[in-house]
Amino acid sequence: MSMFPLLIAQVPIGLLGRTRAVRSKLIDRFLPDRMSSWTGTSQLIKAQSKLLEQHASLRDTDKGAHHFAILWASVGNTVPVCFWVLYFLLRDPEALQAVQQEVLEVLRLSGGKFSPEEDLTLSREQLDSMVLLESSISEGLRLSSASTNIRVSQEDFSLRLDEERSASVRKGDVIALYPQSMHMDPEIYQDPQSFRYDRFVQDGRVKTDFYKSGQKLKFFLMPFGSGASMCPGRYFAINEIKQFLSLVLLYLDLDLQPGQNRVSLDYSRAGLGILQPDADVRFHYRLRGASQSPADSIHRKESQTLLPAPSTGRSPRPSCQPHPQEGVPLHPQEGVPDPPASSIHRKESQTLLSTPSTGRSPRPSCQLHPQEGDPDPPVSPIHRKETQFPDPPVSPIHRKESLTLLSAPSTGRSPRPSCQLHPQEGVP
Repeated sequence: MSMFPLLIAQVPIGLLGRTRAVRSKLIDRFLPDRMSSWTGTSQLIKAQSKLLEQHASLRDTDKGAHHFAILWASVGNTVPVCFWVLYFLLRDPEALQAVQQEVLEVLRLSGGKFSPEEDLTLSREQLDSMVLLESSISEGLRLSSASTNIRVSQEDFSLRLDEERSASVRKGDVIALYPQSMHMDPEIYQDPQSFRYDRFVQDGRVKTDFYKSGQKLKFFLMPFGSGASMCPGRYFAINEIKQFLSLVLLYLDLDLQPGQNRVSLDYSRAGLGILQPDADVRFHYRLRGASQSPADSIHRKESQTLLPAPSTGRSPRPSCQPHPQEGVPLHPQEGVPDPPASSIHRKESQTLLSTPSTGRSPRPSCQLHPQEGDPDPPVSPIHRKETQFPDPPVSPIHRKESLTLLSAPSTGRSPRPSCQLHPQEGVP
């Protein structure tokens, strides 16, 4: 990932260490003879392969490189956008609750019903109705995007900078526009450093009225560029992000692990799309139970202590505590079945150890350390960093490079998983 800006700057790849070998390894995964053995291939990939086969002049490595480029284009920016939006929502309980309720309400009004035990398909009409979710995505794009718009002047002209200043531009001059300077303009966006999930909503609809110096702006949000060179896949990308976030917020109970330091945007890739965070973020996750609503645990954080239930003989449910300002612990309910254990697959092996007294499987503890150039199966995109303010410290359950399940000494049960993801650019 660190070599990507150098490649863009046209530094010879031979000077970039293992970069050439990593690139070759990735392209090899998309060679025609390997792809022919794939199962469940999407219609898009099939159509691409058929089109490329019509060009006899293309070598197998050229075809593999084309497929790899399409993969990067489809996830290279959407994955970090998903991370940032989800991260900001988890930091703001009010925003998280509002977005989750909107998704559930859209399903209800369209005659659908969410069940953690059933698959869910979202239509284009349903996605278009999720204005709060779309606003959250736009706000995440505003805060994290740092692309560059490059233009070549076709004639001599004077470029007005403000009421007092202007710059003379000659025909043939190259002009680079940096949209983030506009995204962080306090005259356009009040308190621009803060995440406001409803900033792009007005009267229940998507807001498009933003002003600068009393004039309405035609371009006020430019993560996809502008003009004729604007990203042609922007609508697909937004719906892709909407679908992913909707499913994650519905099926998973998530929270950030307390005690983490504030993180910032990593500007080493400024000008090349969505910025990465400058540190890793640890988070907790679990699949929702059959009768659990997404809003049930918005204001709760699960403690690392598991309390025994002596009167039932069953494995105790986790002891849950609200945020510090509430101060009232929530005690486990007897006789209520636990939600099913998560079956999210990871890169390395994952062993589930049974609790001796019940034979039930504890929840996994995961930490992924992707190797560069080695794509993983789809995983949660929360492999990013934390902003805002640190939470109170919590008992350390950080793990390094293992998927070992640790039992709580006093009860024999497993603590809630602590996960840390180290993302790799372009790999979902």
